Amino acid sequence: MVVGTFFHFRQASATNRNSGKIGKSGTVFHTPVMQYIFYLLILSLGLACTQSQEPIRFRKGMESNQLFRSFYSSSSYDLGSGTKSAHQWLITESQIKEIFGYRLAVWGDFNGDGQQEKLSERYLSRKSHAEANKFYEGLDYGEIVGRTMDKMPESRLVCSDSSIGKFVLSHEPQLFGLSYLQNEGDLDGNGTDEISYVLSYADWSSVNSCHIATYTEEGWEDLATFEIRDWQLPFHGSIYGFMGVDTFWMTDSIQNQIAHELQSFNGFIEKEKDSLIRIQTFDGEAMEVNMALNLYH
Repeated sequence: MVVGTFFHFRQASATNRNSGKIGKSGTVFHTPVMQYIFYLLILSLGLACTQSQEPIRFRKGMESNQLFRSFYSSSSYDLGSGTKSAHQWLITESQIKEIFGYRLAVWGDFNGDGQQEKLSERYLSRKSHAEANKFYEGLDYGEIVGRTMDKMPESRLVCSDSSIGKFVLSHEPQLFGLSYLQNEGDLDGNGTDEISYVLSYADWSSVNSCHIATYTEEGWEDLATFEIRDWQLPFHGSIYGFMGVDTFWMTDSIQNQIAHELQSFNGFIEKEKDSLIRIQTFDGEAMEVNMALNLYH
């Protein structure tokens, strides 16, 4: 069950297009006219920058393990001449710190056997086939997005009870893992606990979705998906402006702050009776609303 329409400023994956079960992708704009205006604006800005700048040439002898980043205004800079300015700096791989990132976990009776099981997050690289770091310190946001896509990430939940199979949440290329995971209790009255979760995407949009999932004899499945905003969650590294993410940073201390604040976060769901819940979501006009939702109708 999908409530509302979500738009993400990121590339759709084959998983999204084929199954439709893991989120929705597209653009942050809700009408073709707005999208067309946005493209014209970007094109005009690009032409203005092109007319006012000389071609950028990388400095000779630059090592392959170095990244050269240049922020420049209307003045032109000849990197080949070795001229430096306050807008340029050089960093090496040794100055880039990998931030492992938090791993969320919840306890509950997910198969109805009367015992408590633990669900734990795993964030893997399908490239290295191993657990991967989520973030980087020392890179700008665009470079973090690029490195995230390069590792081919996958988010999944694994259970302490081996009879409960793994739950593959997503393997979209622009994926930071989970930003929220909660045991919602027995929402439908069948004796098993349901969970809600929100995925964190390496994109430029604050539009996201919250999923409600349950475990059945056939495995894990999503019962409902509804629209939220990333800024409703405890701070997780992103500062949003008019066009989406303006600033992003992550450190070990921020990780600890996030883990602490998530414990006291009230979430988006409140149970009224079996199979009937109330959710905090957004309507077609992007207005925040509280609405009733029947999980099976």
